[in-house]
Amino acid sequence: MLPLTLVMLFIRRKKPYGSAAQTQPGSGSVSEPFLVPCPKTAVRLMPQTYPLLPVMRHLIFGMLALLGPGCDQPANVAGTPAKPAAIAQPPAARDSAQPHPHFRIEQATSAQFDAAKSRFNDPFRQDTLLIRKKQGVLRIPTRRLAQPYVVFTDTLVGTDEVDAREFRYAGQYPTIGHYLVTGAFWEHYEGYLINQATGTVTTTWSDPVLSPGQRYLANLSLPYGLEGVPNGVQVWQVTPSAQGDGSFTVRKFLELDQQVWAPRDFVWESDHAILLQVTPVEFMAAENGMPSNTFQYLRLRLR
Repeated sequence: MLPLTLVMLFIRRKKPYGSAAQTQPGSGSVSEPFLVPCPKTAVRLMPQTYPLLPVMRHLIFGMLALLGPGCDQPANVAGTPAKPAAIAQPPAARDSAQPHPHFRIEQATSAQFDAAKSRFNDPFRQDTLLIRKKQGVLRIPTRRLAQPYVVFTDTLVGTDEVDAREFRYAGQYPTIGHYLVTGAFWEHYEGYLINQATGTVTTTWSDPVLSPGQRYLANLSLPYGLEGVPNGVQVWQVTPSAQGDGSFTVRKFLELDQQVWAPRDFVWESDHAILLQVTPVEFMAAENGMPSNTFQYLRLRLR
């Protein structure tokens, strides 16, 4: 009669090699674990020539069962990362049960991006000589009676001081009555839309581009990798002023700050659609924020 421990080992047999379902890497996200054959069950046994060999076989399986976990556990296997799935919507839009009221993101192609680039006509006027800076002070004229100038003053230009700032008149959007001033800071950059009628200043992440029908402005964030800097796109709605004086007001319509993709370039496809050239953030992180040539294309459709 076999000892009790040997009988228990006989009962605790592991399922045979290959019984666990095996999935291949790349079926989901790059970091998704996948099942692999467990080496400890790949035990080569001698043919059952003698009566004691079946007992030895059960003894070996029983010992392996006591020494480690089963083979159905995921394993991290080093190898070449699989190609990531196509970029869709950022988490804020993708995880919501209801569609976002202001936008939808679709897949686009490089051919569509290039075609839109070739036919787009930017109405921005770079008349940089119209307003000149004097002794580090930039005075932007407006039509308001009280305080008719919006003033920008340079500080510590040409130094590495954290308080250094330099402003520049970049031009204007004549059809909507706004100037554009840019500000360069220590590891930072901003754009300033200035209403020529009221002097109202709207701060943007970078230089906005007016849509073909002059209903929206859009701009990207700064290059990916700077700490504390947004990553995405801003869209501004342009509407006629309630004053009825022919001027236009600019208000924020959409600010998309996410960590799924890093924007590289964009172009207006129509008055309600922007084509984005982007790079997956995981590639940017792998290259420590350096530019990657791995591009994908998205269409940001405004509702």
